[in-house]
Amino acid sequence: HSARYRRYSNSKLNLVKSLFDCPHNLRWRIWLAGSRLEINLNNISKARRLLTIAFLIVPIKSKVYVYLEASRLEEYVGNISLSRKLLSIACNELSNEWKLYLEAVLLETRQGNMYEAIRLAQIGLENHPGTGRLWSILIQLCHRLETIIPNKFIKHINNTNNMIEFDDIDNEITSLFNPTANSVNYNILIPNKLDIFNNAIHHVPKSGEVWCEGARCVLNPMNIISFDLNIAQKYLLYS
Repeated sequence: HSARYRRYSNSKLNLVKSLFDCPHNLRWRIWLAGSRLEINLNNISKARRLLTIAFLIVPIKSKVYVYLEASRLEEYVGNISLSRKLLSIACNELSNEWKLYLEAVLLETRQGNMYEAIRLAQIGLENHPGTGRLWSILIQLCHRLETIIPNKFIKHINNTNNMIEFDDIDNEITSLFNPTANSVNYNILIPNKLDIFNNAIHHVPKSGEVWCEGARCVLNPMNIISFDLNIAQKYLLYS
């Protein structure tokens, strides 16, 4: 342990030296690095203070990275509500940053709130339809839910709005969704993954991630309607 803390002490000293040599417009990066160091030492209050300093001096074009770091810190210590709040504020303030929407989706996914993650991905795509990462994660989420949910819960496919509708979901299935969200009820609608994929390649035809997710959609041998190895191979070649 003494050797470990000695290395951390040397790292802190190097950060202090860098702070004096670093241009003013880049000093926020030093405070950000310092907060990560304090997190590794489990000095959460110090990490928060360093992030606060970074917030005060960071240029607006780089503020997204401080927001992301602050949100991840709160998630790390188990303060999920504050982590969500930070991302919500950031998305409103910096709506041109697709990384914030992606992080919000990933946060809900890690918490098991799959339906909320899908909703946030759709909101992100309304603002950033040319972002392949958002399209690919939306396809992935819908594919995952369609795979997890037993066929007996699927009611029918609504061809009008291309949504899969299912009712009477038991506790095992509802645990996949955020039980506290006011917008979630027992009549849940999930976008059809293949329709999303077709829409995605219209907006981002050169996204390798999207083509890979398209291949995944047709590689489920339990789904005899969509299972097709030839199409999967073609999609992977495109990627």
